[in-house]
Parts: sequence; C-alpha cells; structure tokens
Amino acid sequence: MAAVMLVQPWNFHDEGVAEFDPAHEWRNGPYNILLLATILNRNGHQAMVVDLARDIVSAKGNADACLARVNAGVKLHHSPE
Repeated sequence: MAAVMLVQPWNFHDEGVAEFDPAHEWRNGPYNILLLATILNRNGHQAMVVDLARDIVSAKGNADACLARVNAGVKLHHSPE
C-alpha cells in the first residue's frame, strides 16, 4: 500500500492578497486530483489531497500558513503506524 499526498499548488498572484472577492473570480476545485485520489483509495492506497489554491485564499495570502498546512499534512499522513 502506498501513501500519497496530492497537492494542488496556489496561484502566485494570490500571495499577500488579504481580501478575496469571489464575485470577480471563478475558481474550480482540483477535480482531476480528487479523481486520482479516489481511484488510489479504492485500490487500497492511502491518498490525501491538499488544495493550496483554496488554502492561500483562506489564509489571506499568507504563504507560510499554506506551507505549514503541507507540513502538517505530511506529518499526519505519513506517520509511522
């Protein structure tokens, strides 16, 4: 069984943007990554998705907060059993 963390990167133009107005921009979810994670999970692997495009907006443009999320995901997902 493989443990896989799939990461959707953030858009560089979202770094440092404290206020996001969704009325001016459309964002799609990482559907291709979600599909791959679903297939992996159904075949006995352990897949996790981290959507940094969403996270950077939630973190008000704070790139360090996004990197901390990736770090936490790695620690959680790949901890020894």
